[in-house]
Formats: sequence, C-alpha cells, structure tokens
Amino acid sequence: MARAFHVGGGGLLVAELEARERELLVFLLDELTYLLAPTSTADAEDFLEHLQAQWQSAPIAKPTDPALSRLFPDAFPDDEQASADFRRFTEQNLRQLRATRIAELRAVLDTDRIELTVDQGHSVLQVLTDLRLVLGTRMDIRDENPRPPGDALALDVYDWLTWLQESLVQALFQLPRRA
Repeated sequence: MARAFHVGGGGLLVAELEARERELLVFLLDELTYLLAPTSTADAEDFLEHLQAQWQSAPIAKPTDPALSRLFPDAFPDDEQASADFRRFTEQNLRQLRATRIAELRAVLDTDRIELTVDQGHSVLQVLTDLRLVLGTRMDIRDENPRPPGDALALDVYDWLTWLQESLVQALFQLPRRA
C-alpha cells in the first residue's frame, strides 16, 4: 500500500507506491495525455512563426467535452468572442505545459520510491489536480453532489488521488519557505 508523501533527506519530497499503484497512475496519465492532445498540428520552431500562426488562426471554440471545459474554462464567460480569442492565444501553450508536467511525473514512476524536488512537487501537484478535475467531472462530483452514486472503483481512485495530493500538499507545507 502507498506511503504518503513526506519530507525526506535533503529536502526531497518522498512517497512510496506499489507497482499496481504506479501502473494505475501511468494509466491515468496516459488518459489525461490523450485528452490533452493538441487540437492543432501546427508546429512552429521559431517564436515569430508561432506568433504569426496564432494571429492568423481562427478563434478556438469552447471545448464540448465537459472535462476539457473544466481544465480550460472560459476566460470571459459573458463574451464568447473574447473567450475564443483568449483560447486561441493560450490553450495550445497550456496543453503543452500540462503535457510537460505529465512527462515529468512519468519519469519518476519507474521505482517504488518517488523522490521529488520542491519544483517537481509543485508540478506533480498540478498534475494530480488535473487528474482529479477530469475524474470528478466524469463522475459528476460537484459541491452540491460531492459523492454521487456510481462506480465504487472510480470513487476509490478519486479518493486515492485526493489522499496522494493532500499528502503532497502537507509535505510541501513542512518545507522551509523560499527566500
């Protein structure tokens, strides 16, 4: 069974996961990676080419998938055009940032003992948040409906992610503040 995150030697954040738990996390990360796959294949190596491609592209419509809408909410709920323009200039970069964070977490899941620097801890915290948002949206977990009836396994996975995330937050709070 998993051992929660705690502060280890050298100020590292340490947790221990069994092989099955790591496999579950890898599965969830694969699903999140698939969900976050870029909507565009435009790959510009040069910053100016990338900027020009964004200016010339059409505004991006609000995602129809409720989980993606939760990950990429409207910046301007009362202005559809402004929200679409905002997505055009930010969404691809946010998708890439999330993909990078997922890759960083996957890179440390090859052993039972996970050791994270503070920066990695913050990155993993954001990935766990994204996983919980997607799973919670799929299970219809809301403030007014915190434990909907449904798949007991999915609820167990959600609770496990919550526990893992909470232990990481607690470990981060135990570290001395940066100057």
